[in-house]
Amino acid sequence: MAGTKRGSFGITTFVMNAIFVLIEVILLRRDFHAVQYLQLAVTFWFAATLDVSMLLLNWFSPDSWWLRGIGLLLGTTLLAFGICMEVAPKLIMVPGEGIVRAFSMVTKVRFGTVKVCFDISLIVIASVLSFIFFGRLNELGIGTIIAAAITGLIVNFFNRHVRFVSPVEPNNQKGVQTSAAANTAD
Repeated sequence: MAGTKRGSFGITTFVMNAIFVLIEVILLRRDFHAVQYLQLAVTFWFAATLDVSMLLLNWFSPDSWWLRGIGLLLGTTLLAFGICMEVAPKLIMVPGEGIVRAFSMVTKVRFGTVKVCFDISLIVIASVLSFIFFGRLNELGIGTIIAAAITGLIVNFFNRHVRFVSPVEPNNQKGVQTSAAANTAD
């Protein structure tokens, strides 16, 4: 799918992330600061490197389920750790995490919990669109579903147990460190 005539995975990712920024603006209204539009620049870089990364990892296609499972767990754990490191400083992040943070701020629900709900909602939307456009479930595997279900849980785990990752909590999203986060900054 990365090299089809319709466009690359990176281009599709950029368009979706631009929509996420628009939703952030609507959700946060006055709490959305103009500097957050820099998410689009981050998205441009992310989308460009996504296609390159997919080409570089094209060789990784294990045949056995247990190797696929190890790859999935390793990749999901690295992704969750990266999300924690990206979101914790409360600076510019990719819109996929920015929209989750916005929903977390509005609903006052933990970031990782909102992440699971958001990712699963994207899978439901992708499934519906797949049936509409292809008449069947297309390009949506069990690994995607598992990753959507566990990434936010792993984010919550890192937020609770890794000292140098400041917890992303609904009441701590406007840049104010909690006393626990302030203690870990030393």
